[in-house]
Amino acid sequence: MARGHLRALVVVLVAALAVDACGASPTAPDTGVTSRVVNSAPNLELTTQGSPSCNPVGKRNSFGQPSGCSVTLIALAQDVDGDPLSYSWSGTTSFSPNTGYCQAASPSSNVALCTIRSPEEIIVGSVTVRDDHGHEVSANIQVIGEGVNHPPSVRLSPPFTLPGGSVTLEMFGSIEDPEEPGLCGAEHVVSGSAAGDCKPAVAFWSSCLEGGPTVDMYRTAQSGTCEVTLKVRDSAGLVGTTVASIRY
Repeated sequence: MARGHLRALVVVLVAALAVDACGASPTAPDTGVTSRVVNSAPNLELTTQGSPSCNPVGKRNSFGQPSGCSVTLIALAQDVDGDPLSYSWSGTTSFSPNTGYCQAASPSSNVALCTIRSPEEIIVGSVTVRDDHGHEVSANIQVIGEGVNHPPSVRLSPPFTLPGGSVTLEMFGSIEDPEEPGLCGAEHVVSGSAAGDCKPAVAFWSSCLEGGPTVDMYRTAQSGTCEVTLKVRDSAGLVGTTVASIRY
């Protein structure tokens, strides 16, 4: 190699080293992996607006019917990704599968009203918050009724004979509760039994069309006494027992 050519090569190499030493970064190799942003679930806190309890005694609507009282729930939700959020509400008591005790103030609102019908009633209000990426988070809170609760009872009508010479006597009844007038649903019925001059069990169900429980008593003699025991439960879960002595 000629001496001039060798000198030119050395100059090029020195210049390249000088550029690298001054901070020029070499080109990063292409790994073929694309970075991906992870979408996060919303954050949620469930609280009440004001007191978590209220007194439903004496509260009535414009038609004079018992209306109960309401506790307002607020879902404080945030999404760090700025995703739109939707809200689903429900409310249950300790004994009823009904989920209609807490309802949104408006469609998909972050505010809901939980209706308490009876003193000392406990409702578990729940909310589920979802973003538009399929993430969801849930929370629940207890609200409770105030005031003194009295156990319900059953008032039975006089027994009457079914047609066709049946040995069955039938009685219509109504559930009486000073805090919750108009209880009649099957969810309020706990049990019914009978002893004495009748079979030791009664058919016991509830029909709101007839105002309350209906009891069929099966006579085991031409005349005698049957003691019927009925148990019913109010919306707060308080059970009342009624014992009626039926002579026929």
